[in-house]
Amino acid sequence: MPSYFVHFSPLGTKGVYTIGIVLHLTETQRALVHVRRTRDVNCERCGVQTPASSTRPDTALQTNYGYAHGSRPQPGYDYYYIDHINANDEIEVEVFDNRSDAFQAVVYKATVDGFDATVKECVIGGTNLGPIYFNPITVIDASNEAEKATIPPEESAIIWPPPPIAPEPIKWGWLARFMNGE
Repeated sequence: MPSYFVHFSPLGTKGVYTIGIVLHLTETQRALVHVRRTRDVNCERCGVQTPASSTRPDTALQTNYGYAHGSRPQPGYDYYYIDHINANDEIEVEVFDNRSDAFQAVVYKATVDGFDATVKECVIGGTNLGPIYFNPITVIDASNEAEKATIPPEESAIIWPPPPIAPEPIKWGWLARFMNGE
C-alpha cells in the first residue's frame, strides 16, 4: 500500500502548513520522522516525532537501533500529524528494514508554494548505494481539490478522522438556563 505526505495551508495562508503523514510499513520496517524548524527560539516541537495513531501496537517501543524488549513488529500504518510548519522548515522521513543496513531517507522542505522533496543517498561504510526506495511516498497538496481527490477514502479517514461526537445539550438546571440566555 502506498504511503502519503499530505500538506495543506490552514486558512489558505501560503508558506504555513499542517502535515499528515501516513506510512504503510511491513513487519520488517520501521520509520523515524524528524522535524527541523527554522526558528530563533526553541519551539520544543523539533526532533523525532511520535505517531499520532498507529495500527502497529509496538510502535512506541521503537528505538533508533530497532525494536526494544524483543517486541514483535506488525504490518500496518503509522500516522504523524505535524502542525506549525513554515517555509524553510524541513521534515525528514527515514524508513529502515531490519533485513538490510540500507535505508530510505527523504527530506521535505517547505516553500511558499508547497514542498520540495529530496531523496538522500544511502551511504554505508563509505559506499554510496544511491537513493533507496523501500516505501514510495506520494506528496499531495490537500489545498488542491484535484490532488486531494486522489487519496483513497480509507486513507482520508486516517488523515482526517471524523470530528468527535458533540455532547448532548444541557436541558435542565441553572447551567441550561445560562447557556440558553435565560
